Amino acid sequence: MQMNSEDIRELASAFQKSRVLLTAYDLRLFTHMGRKARSADDLAARTRTDVRGLDRLLGALTAMGLVIKRETTYRATESAFRLLSEESPEQLSLGHLSNLYDNWGTLTRAVQEGGTVLEPDFDTEERREHFIAAMHSRARNNARELAVRLPLAQTRHVLDVGGGSGVYSMAMCRAWPGLRATVLDLPQVTPLTRRYVAEAGLEQRVKTRDGDMRTSDWGQEYDFVFLSAIVHMFGPEDNAALVRRAHNALEPGGRLALVDFLMDDTRTSPAFGALFALNMLVNTRQGDAYTESEVRRWFEQAGFTDLGCVPAGPNTRMFLGTKA
Repeated sequence: MQMNSEDIRELASAFQKSRVLLTAYDLRLFTHMGRKARSADDLAARTRTDVRGLDRLLGALTAMGLVIKRETTYRATESAFRLLSEESPEQLSLGHLSNLYDNWGTLTRAVQEGGTVLEPDFDTEERREHFIAAMHSRARNNARELAVRLPLAQTRHVLDVGGGSGVYSMAMCRAWPGLRATVLDLPQVTPLTRRYVAEAGLEQRVKTRDGDMRTSDWGQEYDFVFLSAIVHMFGPEDNAALVRRAHNALEPGGRLALVDFLMDDTRTSPAFGALFALNMLVNTRQGDAYTESEVRRWFEQAGFTDLGCVPAGPNTRMFLGTKA
């Protein structure tokens, strides 16, 4: 693909639009706007910001198509209200991306040193809630679509490893009557899981199990193990061990489904995966975007048979295997 100087400049300045949007999100600007046209003075008072500074932010949001300006007032567009206001059930959770924005400023050092240079700070209540909310928001629609495609007709009990909010477990239980699920996650996370599950009214079918997936006992009473958006957080040895743990937890004939941003063997496609690999470099010690070939090797080494890989959703693929 041929690029000119303007293309390069646009790439180099793309962070500006991202930061404008994330600043508006951090200030809860679209929630404060609601559906009304408001002045910059009014919105500055509501967001506790400087009037001049907020007016410039509103100008940029208007130029980006997220706000409509009429004389001296500003109003959110319909799509901005629907996707960015807390008053909307379709609001996107961007708090995690706002956190990542700062982290990506360390990319140069991460490339130089071969891994994150950040101090671990995930285990704070605010960041934990942002992360779980972001994963829930991102997965919600795809979970419904994927659940009906999963081979669960004969399944009784699913183990959802690192299941966070339980979004996939809940979708599976809704799609398959009689199914029950257990979400295995850290004890700092499972209270959030139970909150999401209670809000969905599925407490009788979706339970939690506290533990570190790499060291804790998973149990052995499952006929399906679901491992979604997990392996990119860890190195190859840990991931091979997780697949072995899944094999041990399954009854004979049980299946493992691994869903992630799987790359081709060139590690340049799809583009999302190539960028996501850098996200893992910035934020983790050993995390990465892995290839389908690498995942296949983990499955084969663990003893899985009947292997296959299919599209799972936007930018993701699902690798399946059966315990003989």
